[in-house]
Amino acid sequence: MKRSPGVLPWYGFVFSILASLATVPARGEPSLTQTLCDMGFPILGHCGIGYEEIACTRFDGINCFVVLPPGPYKVTLLAEHSGSHADLELSVFTNYDSPNIGPLLFSGPTGNQGETNPRVETFVIVDQEFGFTLDAPDERFYSVNFLNPDLIQFGPGFLFSHHVRTFQNFLDKTKFLIGFEQSIDGGDKDFQDLVFAVEAVAECLDGTNVDSDGDGLLDCWESAGEIDFDMDGNADVSLKNSDGVILSDPDHKDLFIEMDWRAGAQPTRAGIQALKQAFALAPKDAGGTVNPDNTLGINLWVDTGGLMENGMLVGDNMGGGNQVPGPVVCLDDSFYISKSQNFAAGRR
Repeated sequence: MKRSPGVLPWYGFVFSILASLATVPARGEPSLTQTLCDMGFPILGHCGIGYEEIACTRFDGINCFVVLPPGPYKVTLLAEHSGSHADLELSVFTNYDSPNIGPLLFSGPTGNQGETNPRVETFVIVDQEFGFTLDAPDERFYSVNFLNPDLIQFGPGFLFSHHVRTFQNFLDKTKFLIGFEQSIDGGDKDFQDLVFAVEAVAECLDGTNVDSDGDGLLDCWESAGEIDFDMDGNADVSLKNSDGVILSDPDHKDLFIEMDWRAGAQPTRAGIQALKQAFALAPKDAGGTVNPDNTLGINLWVDTGGLMENGMLVGDNMGGGNQVPGPVVCLDDSFYISKSQNFAAGRR
């Protein structure tokens, strides 16, 4: 379940040099790296080996993106050193052409000004690649450079607008430390107006993350029949049918699909059964991991809700699949609106 975004090291190195030229803090103020060191985070070249500074998680040849892949994440507020502490809002955003803002992660005043004590945590599940945005009193800034209001051409071939500094964990590439600068044109260049940690979460309450059959579902989730992303003891996604029967098996690959449909185009029982039979014939090492029970196939579960055909369920009733209202045309706005209304975030 843990995935790391691709990092291009030499581009990161070049951008880090540029960043260092533009991020000298005002005289007398501690740097972002010193702030992180003081909070116990080992920063390469400053106070140990644990996190290294990178400029981008993705670089397209022109633009620098600090973005993360979809999934569940824990975001921890570490510090706020801005005079506008009470007015800052940190959110995630998607869609780089026309940013969709939300959900909101932190809204000032959250915790105390300075180092946040105790630290404040929140969990977010995002169904597509996303970045971070800081709403300050005068401007909104993004972790994707070309969206920022003070974008400039910096030399031939690429654009530059630097409002985040990013550190990635050496051993666990899904852990990041990020500092935002809230002022136009870099302000005082301390990048500690709002400082937070981000990490992908895919583990059990006991801290383990074993997935014996390699289907992307942890053994503890499959055994319990529920997924608890934020580890608060409450299920975020159920792997049971409407009768409470656990469908998932930690010793055999499972694939769960929610199927929604338009009026007049509902799935048929015969069609669903044919799909199930095809997946049941998959090699026992499909995906690269042998089923621990050493048998063929992938168990396919198709949630068509309570849809019936001749007195029998069409698929597997897990409380999801349903008929969607109105026309949904290809991948235009109607599709994404319908998806947000009919497909629970935890399942995406």
